[in-house]
Amino acid sequence: TQEGRRLNAGWARRNLEVPRGASSLEVAILPPSASPEHGVSVRRGRLEIAMSGCGLDDEGAEKWCIWASTHLPAFLDQCRREDGRVVAATVDFSGNMVGDLGVHVILSTLHQLSVSAVVLKLYKNHLGRAAATAIADWIRESPPVLAEIHLSHNFIPMEGFEAIFDAIAVTPGYPPLHPGGRRAPVWLRLEYNLLADVRGLLVAIEEKFRRTRARVARDDLPGEVPRICRIEGRASGGRKND
Repeated sequence: TQEGRRLNAGWARRNLEVPRGASSLEVAILPPSASPEHGVSVRRGRLEIAMSGCGLDDEGAEKWCIWASTHLPAFLDQCRREDGRVVAATVDFSGNMVGDLGVHVILSTLHQLSVSAVVLKLYKNHLGRAAATAIADWIRESPPVLAEIHLSHNFIPMEGFEAIFDAIAVTPGYPPLHPGGRRAPVWLRLEYNLLADVRGLLVAIEEKFRRTRARVARDDLPGEVPRICRIEGRASGGRKND
């Protein structure tokens, strides 16, 4: 209707305003059905999905996925690579009430849309072992571009993190290649989960990781260099606690 078009135009003026110092090409126009709660944008050709703190539970995550499956495919063409993939700078569903089912649906939808991510933020949710397994499956099925996985403040047990480490170990291409041709370790936040013995977990995974990498992928690191490093607290200039 004319009234609907007028409201959509007003929303676009308010929410798609070009930031100061940015060119108009840096901000993409969203699908007509998009609204602020859909949290999708493209800046400098890179997809951003920002759904942090939206009060989503599993049902809300499913509704978002239904919307994304219907309205995003054509929209994503503006940032699709030659291989047909879309690499999101950030996929952020942190600070919600999403559980195992919700994460499974989100990652399945992203896989169907050929979307992978450099940064995956799922901290402060209700995730358990099944969610960790879904993340591990997504890592195996996606290009090796994931540089950060934020999973703190959840309910993931040791077996869940073992699955994630194993997925990284068996996937050639990790650690990912960063701009400038350098490689850096995958950053994984796992504090405040169901882990009674983090040190013991990492010792066991280190040995398994070495064996797996030797079997399935080229490993150029000298034998004495650890494949898994533990960082406690926050160093100056380091990551914030999320």
